Amino acid sequence: MTLLRISSITLLGSIIISVILSTAIVCAGSEPKPAFDGEIVRLHVIANSDTDFDQALKLKVRDSVLAVSKAVESAEMSIDFARENAETMRTAALETIKKEGYSYDVKIEVGVFPFPAKAYGDLIFPSGDYNAVRVVIGEGKGQNWWCVMFPPLCFTNETTATMPEESKDMLSDETKDMLGGGKYKIKFKLAEIF
Repeated sequence: MTLLRISSITLLGSIIISVILSTAIVCAGSEPKPAFDGEIVRLHVIANSDTDFDQALKLKVRDSVLAVSKAVESAEMSIDFARENAETMRTAALETIKKEGYSYDVKIEVGVFPFPAKAYGDLIFPSGDYNAVRVVIGEGKGQNWWCVMFPPLCFTNETTATMPEESKDMLSDETKDMLGGGKYKIKFKLAEIF
């Protein structure tokens, strides 16, 4: 009887340990889920440093990367395009850097990355993990610049930017409302009661 009880406890303990290990392995191997169900793809350009020269160079690299990007019909197509053309984007960035008299290297990364909350024109993007194309110049220790590659929202003047209606139409109503760019319905609780 004692041997049966010890075997049952051992079996139960083995099952519990197996469940815990399986859960840990699944969680460790999972990637973060992008915000807004992947409807948005951000472009993130990180300068080598915060010197005035490196910050100005960052904007020129941004322009060269955007020049070789193309308009697409979905966030998924935007990510696919970035993966397939990462070397083209890198080459454009390197040519700009060389033309400006620098020799920094450039890394192009495509994936899901964390971003802080940011107001961008008439929209507010909450903090979270987003699909993004990251352009890292040199050591990548300077301030960054970002925009939205899909839907196309890369403005050069962020303070007066508003999301074009054709770009808004590419997002779900829920996403537009969450970003502040949708049509809000104002309801009064008292009117709903009567």
